[in-house]
Amino acid sequence: MTRILVTGTLAFDDIGLTATPWADADRNIKLDHLHRQFGGCAGNLSYTLKLLGDDPVPLAQVGGVDFEPYRQHLQALGINLRAIRIIDSMMCSRGLVLTDPSGDQFTAFFPGPAEAEDISVQLSLVRIEDFDGAIIAPDLPGKMLALRQAIGGLPAMWCPGQYSEQLTPTMVEGCAAGLDMLVLNRRELEHLYRVIDPAWLDKAVATIIITDGPRPVEVRSAAHRNVYDVPRVVSPIDPTGCGDAFAATMFHHFLRDRVLNDARPNAATAIKAACRVAAACLQTRGGQNHSI
Repeated sequence: MTRILVTGTLAFDDIGLTATPWADADRNIKLDHLHRQFGGCAGNLSYTLKLLGDDPVPLAQVGGVDFEPYRQHLQALGINLRAIRIIDSMMCSRGLVLTDPSGDQFTAFFPGPAEAEDISVQLSLVRIEDFDGAIIAPDLPGKMLALRQAIGGLPAMWCPGQYSEQLTPTMVEGCAAGLDMLVLNRRELEHLYRVIDPAWLDKAVATIIITDGPRPVEVRSAAHRNVYDVPRVVSPIDPTGCGDAFAATMFHHFLRDRVLNDARPNAATAIKAACRVAAACLQTRGGQNHSI
């Protein structure tokens, strides 16, 4: 069983649907539905990794005021809780995710206890050498950099996510140099290219995977640049967490093929599997209700 350290947040997501396209929206938006789900990128990634047969260990800080339902949820899934630090006086992180009829999303995130996190205390809960790989999920920029430095040469994936626009050149260089896999969407890549030389980034990372909603996935490496079509999903329900499901599946295949074959994974096979799992997520509510 592949043991994977997953850094990031565990959050409660309040997911809303609106009939008003964002292009037509004013400051006042009416929601047709609002429901709460278990979320946060570390939680979503760990959920899919567990479905795939891996042993994910989320490294996150949570609030003791309301974490108990999430703790029971993770425990029921059989996810290791030893790297989760609880701050009794705080509430867990919160995500507000609003989706318009086209599937375009507006996200507001309150990091909560993540802002008070002491990285050295968190890292004392684990031994890096016990892991086969690590995923650095979207988190406060300083924390992502510190964690990237802490894991050293461990096989790693970085998903900067919504924090891409807050990164400085030093942070991008520190996180990306020597990285095995960078997974992000087209908009997030544009943010990185505004602060770092695109040619440098393309050389610094072994594989860059760029998603773009229902449009083709682009995979870049030093030797190749390929695109792969994304199968159409007939009855989409909620895009929340689909990117996390995709990224987790890609890293699962990357580590599995390295272990079995001592070689890079077959990109087409991995992309196909990742799209299938993301589609399963798209047909459920939230990022932790799909099956594979």
